Amino acid sequence: MSRKCNCKKPPGGGTECPSGSMAVCRLENGECQGSCSTLPSGLNKLELDNWVLRTIKNDIRSLNQTISDEDQEILINGKFNMVNPDGTRIIITFSLPTTDEIGSDQYSEVEA
Repeated sequence: MSRKCNCKKPPGGGTECPSGSMAVCRLENGECQGSCSTLPSGLNKLELDNWVLRTIKNDIRSLNQTISDEDQEILINGKFNMVNPDGTRIIITFSLPTTDEIGSDQYSEVEA
C-alpha cells in the first residue's frame, strides 16, 4: 500500500510514496515539497521512532534517545510545526508505513 501526505490549501499538493516508505510533506513559504524516505531495517521501535523524528525535525539525536511526550505526540499525529531562525513557519506532515509493510509490530498506520 502506498503512503500519501498532503499540504493544506493553499497551496495544496502532496506526494505518494511506495510501500515501505514514509511520505513527508513540507509546507514552507507557500510551497509544498514532498519526499519519500525508506525506513531502515533491523531497528527496534525506539530506534525507528528516533529515526523518524531525526528525519522529520532535521535533528541530531541518538537512535536510543528517550521519546518525550512532545515527540510521542508528533509520531501519533503525523505532524510537526516548526519555526526557522528567520521566523519562517514550516508545517511538516508525514505518513508511516503500516505494520504489515515493515514486517513487525513497530508501527500502526498514521495518516497525515
